[in-house]
Amino acid sequence: MNKTLYTNINLFDGNNDSILFDSCLLVNNDTGRIESVGKITDKEHCTVVDLGNSYAIPGMIDAHTHTMLDPDENSLEMVSETEVTLRSLINLRRTLTAGVTTVRECGSAYNTDIKLSQIMQRKNIQNLPTIIPYGRPISMTGGHGDFGTSENNLSYLTDSQDEMRKAVRTAFKHGAQGIKVMASGGVLSPNDDVNDTALSLDEIKVACQEAHNRGKKVAAHAQGNLAINNALFAGVDSIEHGIFLDKAQAEFMVENNVYLVPTLNAVDSILKYGANQLPKYMLEKTKKVQDDFYKNMVMAYKTGVQFVVGTDAGTPFNHFGSGVWNELKLLTELGLSNSQALKCATQKAARLLQIAGDYGTLEAGKYADFVVLSQNPLKDINALSDPQKQVFKKGTAIKPSNMGV
Repeated sequence: MNKTLYTNINLFDGNNDSILFDSCLLVNNDTGRIESVGKITDKEHCTVVDLGNSYAIPGMIDAHTHTMLDPDENSLEMVSETEVTLRSLINLRRTLTAGVTTVRECGSAYNTDIKLSQIMQRKNIQNLPTIIPYGRPISMTGGHGDFGTSENNLSYLTDSQDEMRKAVRTAFKHGAQGIKVMASGGVLSPNDDVNDTALSLDEIKVACQEAHNRGKKVAAHAQGNLAINNALFAGVDSIEHGIFLDKAQAEFMVENNVYLVPTLNAVDSILKYGANQLPKYMLEKTKKVQDDFYKNMVMAYKTGVQFVVGTDAGTPFNHFGSGVWNELKLLTELGLSNSQALKCATQKAARLLQIAGDYGTLEAGKYADFVVLSQNPLKDINALSDPQKQVFKKGTAIKPSNMGV
C-alpha cells in the first residue's frame, strides 16, 4: 500500500469550531485522498511523517481572483495572451505557496483560466492551485468589464437578452464552470460609478436560466444597491462585493441561500497603498464607499448572510501571496470568530464552488489538500502568515519555487 500517515498534528478540519488535538491523517498517495482522520494506531504498511505538534487546516480557497492582473502595475490595458498566461502562472504559484490550494477565477482574458485548468487536469499537474474557471465575464457595452478592442476584449459584450443567452452558451461551450455577470459599475472602471446599474434584470435572468439549466452557478459583480436588487431577483448564486447591500437584501440572501463574497481586501489595499500611486478617480470612488461598505458588511454578518472568502487579488496592491490572510483578518474585524472566518475560506467556499465532495474539509474521501502551521490559527489569525508553513496538494508537499515567488 502506498500510504502516508501524518502524525502529531492538531487539526482544524473545517467542520468543527475547535481544534482536534493530537490527531493523524492517513493519505492514500495513489489517489491523493484522505483515508481516515483522528486517532490512528496502526502504522504498518505506510510511511509515517511526524509533523511535530503543528497545526493543520484545509487548503484554503480564494473564491474571487484575477490572476491575469499585476497588482503592482495597476494597468487595465489589454495585453497579449502570452503575457496573460505568464502572469497567471506566476500568480497561481504565489497563491499556492500562501496556502491557497483552490481558486475561482472571476474574469480571465482569452479564457486563459479555462485553458490552464484543462491542461492541468490532462497533465495531472499538482504544483498549482486547482482552478475553478469562470472564463471571460459578461458585461454590457461600456460597462465594468469592457476593456480592450472589439476583437480583443476581456468580456463578452451583450446588450440584449438574446446576446446574453448566446454569450452564456458560448462560455459553457469553451469550458467555463460558472458565469460571472457585471451587474453594476465599479471602482476600477473610469467611466462609471459603483451605483450605476449595468445589465438589466431580464438580461441577468437569462444568464441564470441558462446556467442553472446546466447545474452551474452565477456570480454577480454588484456594488450599487439597485444592481444588487436586480442580481438577487434574477436568481444569482453569489453577490461579489455588495458594497451598498441593505437589510432587506441581506434577509433575502439568507432566505434564498445566496452567498456574499465581499472582497474586503480590494478596498483595504487601495486605501492603504494607493495614495499618489493610483488615478484620482479610483481613490475618490474608494474613499466614497469605504464607510458604507464596512457598515453594510457588519450588518450582513449580523443578519446571517453566508460569507465566502474572495480577495479580488490582482487589483491594485492586492497581492496573491498575502490576500487571503488579509481577507480573513478583515472578516474577524467585522465580528466573525477565527473559526467562522476560516470556514468561509474552506467549507463554505467549497459549497459555493460546487466542489464540497472533494475539497473544503479534512475528512475521509476528500483530497488531501492541507496547510501545516506552527501556531494555532483559532487563537491568532496571523498564524496563517507563517513563512515556514507547509502546503500539501493531494498529499504531496509543495516545494518552494523561485518562479516569481
